[in-house]
Amino acid sequence: MAIKKFNDLANETDSKFNNVKSTLKRTNITERFDDSTDNDNPYDDALQYMNKKMDQCIDTINANNTASGSLEARVKDLTTASGSFSTRVSSNDAKVSSPFPAITTKQSKVSVSIQSIQHIPAVNDDSVDTLNIVIGLTNAKGLTTLKTFTLNAAS
Repeated sequence: MAIKKFNDLANETDSKFNNVKSTLKRTNITERFDDSTDNDNPYDDALQYMNKKMDQCIDTINANNTASGSLEARVKDLTTASGSFSTRVSSNDAKVSSPFPAITTKQSKVSVSIQSIQHIPAVNDDSVDTLNIVIGLTNAKGLTTLKTFTLNAAS
């Protein structure tokens, strides 16, 4: 929806402008903004300048909205897509019990688990990618030992 300029006040649909839509008030506004006649008041020059600058801003905003389509519609589309994406992620997450594969051990009362996996990409062609894997080993007494394995990609 295009923003209306002051000279289109009679067609303004927003109720907050109802108090200035009467014929007398519109006539007063038009007289103050009219720069083709002598100014009655010392502040008329400033009002006329501000009116022209506002018209320039309104023209730019309306042109941008026309060129790019409705920003409101685009935001609504992105919000809808985001909600759909979020639903799909939640659905897929529900299908996975753990992001890491189960690790088994032959010792009783001992558990092994992958605590984290961290990929560190190469910063340039002269360095290598690194993958850090942290394994946790919990013994029968409940004490956990963490061991980090580092894998470097060959360059």
